Parts: sequence; C-alpha cells; structure tokens
Amino acid sequence: MDGSTTLPSSLNSLVDCTHEAQSITGYKAPSAKCIDMKLILTYTSVDGKSCSPHKTYPVSILLKYNPTDEWITEGWDQTSENHSPNYESKCTYNQYSTIISKNIMKEFYKNYTLSPIVFIREKSLSDSEMIVKDYFKRNESAYLTGYDSPGGYLQLEGNAFCRDLHKIKENIPFNQDELNSASTLRIIFRDTYLIDQTDRLKIGVKWIAKMTEPYPLADQIDEYPVADPHANTELLQISFDNPCAIRQCCPTVRVSYNVKVTRDKNGPVVYVGDDNNQTIELSVRVTNIGNDLVYATGLVSNFLPHLLELDSTLKEASLIQPDTAICHLQYPLASGESSECMIRWLVIGHQLAVQMAKFHVNSTVLISSNNPIQVEGQLNNELQVNIKMIVNVSVFGVWNLNLARHVPSICKIKDAYHINKS
Repeated sequence: MDGSTTLPSSLNSLVDCTHEAQSITGYKAPSAKCIDMKLILTYTSVDGKSCSPHKTYPVSILLKYNPTDEWITEGWDQTSENHSPNYESKCTYNQYSTIISKNIMKEFYKNYTLSPIVFIREKSLSDSEMIVKDYFKRNESAYLTGYDSPGGYLQLEGNAFCRDLHKIKENIPFNQDELNSASTLRIIFRDTYLIDQTDRLKIGVKWIAKMTEPYPLADQIDEYPVADPHANTELLQISFDNPCAIRQCCPTVRVSYNVKVTRDKNGPVVYVGDDNNQTIELSVRVTNIGNDLVYATGLVSNFLPHLLELDSTLKEASLIQPDTAICHLQYPLASGESSECMIRWLVIGHQLAVQMAKFHVNSTVLISSNNPIQVEGQLNNELQVNIKMIVNVSVFGVWNLNLARHVPSICKIKDAYHINKS
C-alpha cells in the first residue's frame, strides 16, 4: 500500500466479512466489508555494501488509523503528508443558501469516537499505552495525540529481508518471491456508508528494529540493524475511484425534513401513560441540485432512550449508540438525483411524566466533502415534543330548586368533560 492503491467507488463490491466483524466492539453495520493489505518489511545497506538476501531481522510494527500530524512528526516537523489536497476554490455560492464550511464527517467521527475502519485484534490507546510509548523516539509524549483521533492500535511482529539500494532508488517492483514473504493484514469497514470517499484513508505506521542478542562485535557492526529515529514513521494512503477524490467538487443540496407525530394546537405531542400506537417518525430527503456528485451518507438522530425506543421492524434504521440512531442515504447522488431515509421510534408512554413538559430529538444529515457545502434548507433539525396528560373528570350533583332561586346566575355543567393538562 504505497499511495497508488485505489478502492472502487462502490465499497459494497468488496469482500464480505460480516462474520469476522462480530468481534468488533461498538457499532457495526449488518453487513461488513473488508480489504486485505500486504505488509512487506525490508532493510537495506546504508554504505552501499550488498546485503545477504537470506538474512532477516525481527521488526515490531505499530499501526494507527488516521493519525494526527503530531503523531506522525512527533512535534519536530512543521508539515506532514497527513492533509487533504489544497485546491484553489472554484465554487460559486448562492447568497440565499447556507454554506457549511466544517468537515462534517471528521466531526462526526470525533464526537462519537467512531473509527470507520478497524483492524482485527486492535487495542485502544488506554489498553496499550506502555507499548505505544516505545515507538516514539524523538518525543515520547507525542503518543498522547493518539487520543485526538478515533480508532485503536495494532501491534505486529515481522521479519525484514534485504532489498538492494538500487531497487529502491529505481523504484523496481517487488518480485513474486518477495511478495510471497509478505504478511496479510485484513482491514474491516465498520459501515461502508460512513466512509468519507472525498478523502483518502490514512494509516500511520511506526516501527522498531529489534536488537540482536548477543550484541555484535565491532567487525560485525555492519550487520547490526538500526532504525533511524527521525525516519521510523510512514503514512500509508488509500484513494477512492471517484472524481471528487482527485479534483475539487462543489456539493450543492436541497434538504427537507418530514415529521409524523400526533399534534395539537401547540405542535407535536405525546401523552403520559399511553403505550398504544404512539410513534414519532422522522424522515429526510436530500436532492443534488448542483453539477458535482454529492456524498450524502446518512441521517443521524439523538434521542432519549428511556422515552423512545427505535422501531425494530423498520430495517433501514439502526443504533450507533443507545441514544443515537442512523439511517442511510443512497450515495453518491448524481445531479438531479434524490434519496431519502426514515427513523421511527415507539413512545414509551409509561416513562413519561408531566413534569418533564417536553423533550427534543436532534438530527443532522451527514455529507462527505473537503470543500464547503451549499445547502438549501437546513442540515440540522431540532424536533420539540410536548408531554401532556389526558384526565377524564366526571362531575355529579343534585339540583336544588330552593337554592337555585337565590343564585343570580346558573352555570351549566356538562356531566363529563376532558381536561388537557400540560
């Protein structure tokens, strides 16, 4: 994986590994896809001497998905390769539209501590802190920047074989024997709809050359493996086969929300104690009204799980977290195309209380883009639902004509009526 690796735009065409994905902690889509990466470890002579083709040295490798710049540079270098291409902006914007400049997908990954790709047997930074520290040779404290990007760590052990310097300088491809010595690393896509195809997938690699025992004598020092502490890190990148991965795209969308819920004169309402047929249904429709492809990936909604329960009969929606639901949109959307999805909740009526007065369901549309997004309508939606109680009151009494003669006015009372108490 040297930067020339390209993935198809339709990730659903990749190898199915739903069974293997069952070991992933946290959210995973009902169907998981994966790719296999070949890991080849080599060493070369720094003084021009030929090295033995059969001599190998043990190496420890550390992998991290989408590392920060500080993770790569350890704070010494001012720039790194961990950035998206900078295009001169050629997008034109309508003054009546909303312009979204933030990277929605990166914010989504960070807010939900969700890594879109996973290594099998990876560990969290908190579970591998002492191991991770050893790989930071210039600035040990830089390992802490791993907390700034979601995803775990995978440590591997391997053997590096000799590769002559001229092969590296002339960029000669690996021969079949060298490829046969490579180990296979499987990468699982947690949810293919949550992959930002407008950016590259980035995997940070750090390595340590292990010391031989016993230590070499002076006349054998040229056989002693050394890993330059200023060059023990690399950023591997995977591109996608779509036009927005190689040029600037200017996404322009129209977004419309639709809510189906019981309403009264004050708006959406649910009733205390009523567990029968109380539902809240939220749908969104996204239309590409621009010329470039639009990667609208889904609708995410935050709700109160003790008041609402995701309707399991609606297969298009699932839970990312106990209080967060998602439904997927068709993507990419070509110019003029639309897609919509829906989330439906069952109201847990016996958990409601009048004292709550109201609750909210907050939703947002996820769109992948490294450039500002022009939106007609709103990506975000806040649904306020009032909580009310139906009280049946019956009034009974005896009519006394003698008393009525002394009352200036008589109030007519219906023998039964409803009071809505909010």
